Amino acid sequence: MSQYIGQSEYALSAVHLGSQIDQWRRLERAQEQRDLEKFIQELRQVDQSINENRAQVRQVVAAVLHPLGYRKHKGQWRKARKVKELDAAKVTLAEYNEFQGLLDAADKEGAKQSVLNKAKQYAQAHPGLFDGTTAVSHNTLISVMNSVKMNPSGKIYFEGEAAALRRSLGEATATPLEKLLIQDIAICWLRLQLMEQVYSLNYSSDNLSIAKADYLERRLSATHKRYLQSVETLARVRRLLSRAGVQINVAGQQVVVNG
Repeated sequence: MSQYIGQSEYALSAVHLGSQIDQWRRLERAQEQRDLEKFIQELRQVDQSINENRAQVRQVVAAVLHPLGYRKHKGQWRKARKVKELDAAKVTLAEYNEFQGLLDAADKEGAKQSVLNKAKQYAQAHPGLFDGTTAVSHNTLISVMNSVKMNPSGKIYFEGEAAALRRSLGEATATPLEKLLIQDIAICWLRLQLMEQVYSLNYSSDNLSIAKADYLERRLSATHKRYLQSVETLARVRRLLSRAGVQINVAGQQVVVNG
C-alpha cells in the first residue's frame, strides 16, 4: 500500500532539514571559535612571559651601554661623542649566592621570624641584588617548557639542546651582560622549537580550521623573528663592548673601562 505525499510536504521537509543544517553549522563555527580563543590564550601566556623577560634584558643592555657613551638612534645603538666611565657592579657573585641561600632558608616550612628578618635586612643592605634578571629568565624557561605537553625524556632532551646552544655562544667566558643575552637567545630558540612542534601537530589534525591555521602561520613567523632579533642583539652588543674596550672581571662581577 503506497501513501501519497504532496509537493508542499516535500518542501516543508526540505526547509526543516536546511534549517537544521544551518543550526549545526552555526554551532560548529561557535565551537571552533571557542577552541581557537582558548588555544590563543594558552600561547599568549607563554609569549607574554618571554616578552617580559626580553624587556628586562633590554633595560640591562641600555644600563650598560648608556654609561659607555652609546645612544639608540632609529633602533640602532651608536657611539655618542662623550664617553662616561661605567660604575662597577655593586653586588658580587658571592653576595648573590649568599642571598639565595637566605631566601631558601626563609622558604622552608617552620622558618623562624629571625631568618626572615635576616633575609630582609640583607636585601635592604644590598639593593644591587635586584638589578639582574636571572630569576626572571629561569622562570620564563620553566614557563616555556611547561607550555607543551611532552614526556619527561623530551624535556630533558630540549633542556640539553638549550644548554648546548648556550655553551656554543660562549656562556662560560661571557660577561654578565652577554650571559643575559645568551639566556634570552636560548629561551627564544626553545620557544621556536616547541612552536614548530605545535604547528606540525595541529597541521596533521583532520579538524584544523582556517582561522586556526592562519593564526599558527602568523605565530610561527613572529616566534622565528623574535629568535633572530635576540641573536642580532648579542652580536651587536659584543661588537659595541669590544669597541669600547670593556674588560669584565667575571669572578668579582666588576666592569673596567680602558682608555
